[in-house]
Amino acid sequence: MVASNICISLLVSGDLVEDKQAGTLALCEWRGVLAIAKNVLDYFEIYSKQKPYNNTFFEFNQQTYKGTFKAGENEGDQPTEYKVMRMLDCLHNIAYSIEDASLQYQRRLSHIVNAVSNCEGINTLRFKGADFSALNDFKSKLLQYRLLFFGSGSDLTYFAEYLFQKKPLD
Repeated sequence: MVASNICISLLVSGDLVEDKQAGTLALCEWRGVLAIAKNVLDYFEIYSKQKPYNNTFFEFNQQTYKGTFKAGENEGDQPTEYKVMRMLDCLHNIAYSIEDASLQYQRRLSHIVNAVSNCEGINTLRFKGADFSALNDFKSKLLQYRLLFFGSGSDLTYFAEYLFQKKPLD
């Protein structure tokens, strides 16, 4: 039943037309291999084959990680020495953002974020832009909900970029 719904969705979206079919099937195969990864390191090695970016944030088993690798000796070589570090003990998704336009020349945004944790369930947090620039402020805001951030200041910048690039929840 689920497989037929996926096929119907792919047909309706046009992803199985002749010129897109090979790419769609390769993406489906990659996602299938990701789904059966044995551990977080195995997951990142598979993940980086499709998204070969160093300092990549990704989600595995309801937690957020940063993956790094050592680039190959020559251009075009496969990466080596994969490493992963747990950054958050939960997942984050921006539900929506609120713009405060009360001051004509100063735009202020607040982000309403859903944090999903194996231990704490779902929490809704409100972050201002400044919360992503000060490591201790960010960590203390998470601690109020019994959530942890394990990274450094530069990791927080990468995490903010990762979070803002994700599509808001429907």
